[in-house]
Amino acid sequence: MRNMLSYLAASLPASVSAPARLLALQCALRSDPLGHTDVPAGLTRGMALGCIAALRQELQAARWLRPTADDAWDRAARLTDPLSGLPGAKARSQAADWALRVARGRSLIGMTAGTRLTALVLLAHTRPHSNDSAADAHHVARMCGASLPQLIEEVRRLAEHQLLAAWVLDAVTDDLSWKLPDLPHAPRRP
Repeated sequence: MRNMLSYLAASLPASVSAPARLLALQCALRSDPLGHTDVPAGLTRGMALGCIAALRQELQAARWLRPTADDAWDRAARLTDPLSGLPGAKARSQAADWALRVARGRSLIGMTAGTRLTALVLLAHTRPHSNDSAADAHHVARMCGASLPQLIEEVRRLAEHQLLAAWVLDAVTDDLSWKLPDLPHAPRRP
């Protein structure tokens, strides 16, 4: 998951919105080796991202996604940069399911796509079998398609809703450290 989030941070322009990034994540994780992706309408509705056609157009304008045919644009598309060298289909399918469960988790219902994406990025960067972790704040912000002040707002929002037990931004190192609350069934990354 971390590799895919890093790939998206590098391949998507900073201007791409959080909802489009969540859609791009699902497209990338569900694509075949040639970059063809098929994201069913039910899945996109369940993601609660708003107008999917507008998000696909945003990804197309970023030259990241293109339709496979005019009549199939509502569902099928092709990544402009196929994902050679990334984990196989089974691992990516499990990661796509995990990302969807995190982003649509009960505790995130009603939150903005930016907040949901931030939660997903932080959870993906939390050490296995641990509730706390740290990462470079600028790198996390880039994965979220946010500026550092926007990232801090999203992290504050997660803490206000008790989805983070604690967090701190080190002013010297620019490391963002966080601690997840003790939840019995917190989804761990695949």
